[in-house]
Amino acid sequence: MKYKPNAYLVRERSSCYAVKVSLPLYMRSLFGNRTAFMRSTGTTDIREARVIRDRIMYEFFTIRDRLKPKPQGNCVDRVLKELRQVDQYVTQNVGIDFATARVCPSLVQLRDELIVQHSDRRKLSTLSKYIKAVEVFTAHFRCKDFRLHEINRTMVTDWLDNAKLERATQTLANYLGCLSQLVALAQNRYHDAPKENVFTAHKLDVRHDRESYEPFSG
Repeated sequence: MKYKPNAYLVRERSSCYAVKVSLPLYMRSLFGNRTAFMRSTGTTDIREARVIRDRIMYEFFTIRDRLKPKPQGNCVDRVLKELRQVDQYVTQNVGIDFATARVCPSLVQLRDELIVQHSDRRKLSTLSKYIKAVEVFTAHFRCKDFRLHEINRTMVTDWLDNAKLERATQTLANYLGCLSQLVALAQNRYHDAPKENVFTAHKLDVRHDRESYEPFSG
């Protein structure tokens, strides 16, 4: 796996370097329910620390890939499922006049609003991306939905730090783009929407992402 020269390396008070990596949810129980794995390299030399880091991360990624839950069904099945979800959301919300809403909707409600608004003008495959983005974000916090004012920038960066272990940077940039558009929709329509869009300005290094990726893959 490719990563930046000093990725996963932090400086301890002793001036030695330590390897630190966020733990995905399915691995935390193996590490005392901690959110991060951290081990000292025992050296203050950055070059030696990188060599030790590479060995540790190789083993970590091997274990992570072995434990990572496997998505059910093949790629085609998952795509068809997402498209059926779009059709289901449109059908369920037929006749709802979102323009009469008095207060800013939740993240899931905004997703449904956008899907209904654009169901005649955008492809189902495009709309399914918004479903996936909301699903991945809320699943990280084991929560079905959020009011927009409940979401802060720290939550978003925490989600990104964990998601980077499993998904390519370009995929995360796509998720952020969809989530950002939902907040922008709220800002354009509702007086009580958050003033700040916490899904913007995260500066993901997409250009230097050398890994291949599958857009919005499970």
